[in-house]
Amino acid sequence: MNKLALTFAFITSVYASSANANSSESTMGYSLGVGFPYVLNAEIGSYSDDGGLYFQVGQSFDVGFTFGWERVVSDNDKHALGLVVGAVGIKASNREAECEKDKDPSIGGILGCALGSAISQAFDEKSVYGLGVSYSYSFSRAYHESGWKMRAMAGYGEQRASKENEAAASIAFRYQF
Repeated sequence: MNKLALTFAFITSVYASSANANSSESTMGYSLGVGFPYVLNAEIGSYSDDGGLYFQVGQSFDVGFTFGWERVVSDNDKHALGLVVGAVGIKASNREAECEKDKDPSIGGILGCALGSAISQAFDEKSVYGLGVSYSYSFSRAYHESGWKMRAMAGYGEQRASKENEAAASIAFRYQF
């Protein structure tokens, strides 16, 4: 999976770089926003009338890094479709907390075990790294201009903790400066 992801990232970056190099108005920009499952999102990229190339960081209980390329697909420059490599979402690792009920069969021991299990499950979510697709919408202006944006991503990859292949998705609302 890692060789495939690296090959895909290389091919995508070469194609996106050549596409953006041909555009006369490619600009660097950054954006900040919120989303789910990554609560905080930051992005830096190169954007043009035709599309963009970006690097995104998402933060929740785990940190996810995504490299993406998007192409504008509408006449009003508000809709874009793309490909992503990296963190496409978050999934719990499905590990069960191990409680040794024989050692402390009291109510306190049982409640402590249940509470510990619930807390470990809440903080046991890890990023799913793989390949995916993205859809972006610009609320106020064109794709390459400043304003409010929305991006949804869906993909398939390997969950970091469990090493199992899973599908995942994410959404972010951000302001592009």
